[in-house]
Amino acid sequence: MDYSSVVILGGGLAGAGCAQQLPGAQIFESKPYLGGHAYSHTWKGYHFDEGAHICHSRDEAFLSSIEVPKRGDIHQVVSKTGNWDRGRWFSYPIQNNLYQLPADERIPALSDFVRAQIEKKNPPENYEQWCRAQYGDTLTDTYYKRYTDKYWRTTMAQMDIDWLSGRLLPSQVDRVIAGSVASQEENQPVFSKFIYPRQGGFMGLMQPLFNSIKATLNERAVSIDLKQRRVTFASGRTESFEQLVSTIPLPTLINIIKDCPTHIKDATAKLQWTQLICVDFIINRPAVTPYHWFYLYDTDIETSRVSVPTNLSGSTGPHTAIQAEVFRNHNETFNADAIGELTLKQLTKVLNYTADEVIDARTNVCNFSYVTPFLGHAAVTQGILDWLEQQGIFPAGLHGRWKYVWSDAAYRSGEDAAQKIQSLRSSTK
Repeated sequence: MDYSSVVILGGGLAGAGCAQQLPGAQIFESKPYLGGHAYSHTWKGYHFDEGAHICHSRDEAFLSSIEVPKRGDIHQVVSKTGNWDRGRWFSYPIQNNLYQLPADERIPALSDFVRAQIEKKNPPENYEQWCRAQYGDTLTDTYYKRYTDKYWRTTMAQMDIDWLSGRLLPSQVDRVIAGSVASQEENQPVFSKFIYPRQGGFMGLMQPLFNSIKATLNERAVSIDLKQRRVTFASGRTESFEQLVSTIPLPTLINIIKDCPTHIKDATAKLQWTQLICVDFIINRPAVTPYHWFYLYDTDIETSRVSVPTNLSGSTGPHTAIQAEVFRNHNETFNADAIGELTLKQLTKVLNYTADEVIDARTNVCNFSYVTPFLGHAAVTQGILDWLEQQGIFPAGLHGRWKYVWSDAAYRSGEDAAQKIQSLRSSTK
């Protein structure tokens, strides 16, 4: 079947997954490259992802799609993940390593944890209630609450819990108690092992998905006319479509649809997300830190998470590439350069480097980073998605479907959109 009348907006993982299933479909990407949020930027001879990216997929078909079984340029890594707070390092996750805390913190943390397991409570209605039920009040207030304020830029009580599965660890009583006494073999973390390429960054791992994709680059959609079934691009180009697959951010999509109903615009106005400021820098010293990535809880440090591209790739060169992640809410204004300068200063005490050792630094802003799972977000989002599909627009991907998913699931969502179009066409023959 010919799918040349299908237009795909966005050439990321979801767009690639869709295009593979719809021969002839036309992909339009606003940037000068494919890959979307999975793209890795080459700078000063190093590859920097758009925030920390690793692959821990267990989807064998997806791993075959990126040719993992036969590639020699990737390695499987046992993750080294740490936490930094108030001038000290401790292991991840905190609840499994209470022995590293001083007694005046460890004892109340363990007591509150045990108390939380004994007390019978109603099912949690928000993220804060979930954490208190899992970890107790001390750990929730001292660590999880502070980190949420930095990373999500909202309160725990305003967040839903439908995003937690596979991302945050439920407590294991025996493991927590044992970890309050001495170090234990760590096999619980969500990301205990991952694969990553030795060259090319995360995009180097995903590249096989794009090798056969033909797309028109530097074409940003600015208007969609549902009556005329036509997309207009910033260049002035227009393209007619029978069905449209959108992987661009949901608020952006709704904003460019001509004569979009008021109730859909109102629902879209409720959506929330974070912006990511990546502060990339190179230190003139090898192995500055042993970690692949680590988390920072201090409220007086802007950075929420640091990843180390040279450690992720297994580089043994003379330099260390660092990426610090700073988050802002979608409606917060900021000066990226000022954040970059402040971040470099603040991290000197964490990574023990001097200003003279910094070879170079830059900032890279991702205006759409993580989808914020506010209370009731799923119903709001689903209402928008349902309306779009009724118009013959099929959203896909993390930002297209406005759902926090891993890379393999993002690719699969593109395939799912393609299957819906195939089913629609088969039913109307």
